[in-house]
Amino acid sequence: MLKYIKKIIHSKTINHTIREVSLDPSPSHNANKIITNEWSEDEQSLLMHFRNLKPTAISIVPPDWRGVTSATRNLVSNLLPIDARLNPSQVERTARFIYEIGCKKIFFGGFAHSYSNLVNTLHKNHPDIDIYVFWLSSFLQSNEDYAWHSFKLIDQLCRERKIKKWGFAKKGMAEVIRATGVPAEFIMSYVRTIPDAPSIPKPGGPHLAVWALAPIWRKNPYAMLAAASTIPGADVFVVGQDERAREFANYLNLSFRYQRNPIDQDQMQDALAENHLNLYVTLSECSPMLPLESLSAGAPCLFGPNSHLFEDNPYLHSRLVVPYPDRSDIIAEFIQRGLEERDEIISVYRKYTPGYNQHAMKSLTDFLEIDEASIL
Repeated sequence: MLKYIKKIIHSKTINHTIREVSLDPSPSHNANKIITNEWSEDEQSLLMHFRNLKPTAISIVPPDWRGVTSATRNLVSNLLPIDARLNPSQVERTARFIYEIGCKKIFFGGFAHSYSNLVNTLHKNHPDIDIYVFWLSSFLQSNEDYAWHSFKLIDQLCRERKIKKWGFAKKGMAEVIRATGVPAEFIMSYVRTIPDAPSIPKPGGPHLAVWALAPIWRKNPYAMLAAASTIPGADVFVVGQDERAREFANYLNLSFRYQRNPIDQDQMQDALAENHLNLYVTLSECSPMLPLESLSAGAPCLFGPNSHLFEDNPYLHSRLVVPYPDRSDIIAEFIQRGLEERDEIISVYRKYTPGYNQHAMKSLTDFLEIDEASIL
């Protein structure tokens, strides 16, 4: 059984409710009505929700891909989580379910390997549906087997004209791909929520959090932990890393709390807001969502010099974008200044964000070739 959805998710980043359902393989299909013996009660409810909404586009993501899901949901809020490991019968049934929705634009956030079979089935059975892919990996990840295989699958499907257009979260990639003959554009990631004011952090501290959510070289936490150890009174929350990060923090006599498992997505805004400053100074990103989520919660977040974010705002860029992500002394300087200018950073962000969000939404509507952003 294909379990996409187990509960109702209330997103804090957008004013939208997503019903999660389970899809079971079944052979029957009728395009003109919802068939009782084809879909479960929950599935019928979701179909009616989408049909009443009449969205311009729906987005499809693997539900366990947290950053991809966050970036995709903020762009195209009508989200349909689909398992990354579809077998052939599940592919056929999922394609029928998508067709029943009646939406003619499908926006894939990320690209699980089995999604290539879903694209092939949709193109064969329903060629009137336009398919788009939003790619959130970088050229640097081409040595990672999963990312490289996904990249090649998308490229092939684009050249076969089964995918209409390829969107990139990393600025500069689309131009390279277009030069090979594949339709490609840059899409600006954003978070819709704008904070009313700086968040009120927990008493004491200063409270810092290191949000390198995977123990891989691109997101290693050690320079951030080393920097935090030089901040007087710092209390640090470390999440998503392995035992080595705990050993390293102990070596530095750092006051810290450790959690191995990621925080539930619906609790993230509160978890970000309770800190004086959040740290996401990673070595490679396309367009990191966590800094934007942190700022939308009213808490500044430091990150590395590997995206387009704030390149058009000298103040925010100089306060939040650490130019040397592997130098703890530089990170420490940014932490200290970020703590001192916390309120001003959020004030400037509040003024900056409406314009940025408009540009981000235009990059999406241009990509999808639609006029109205409000019905996404």
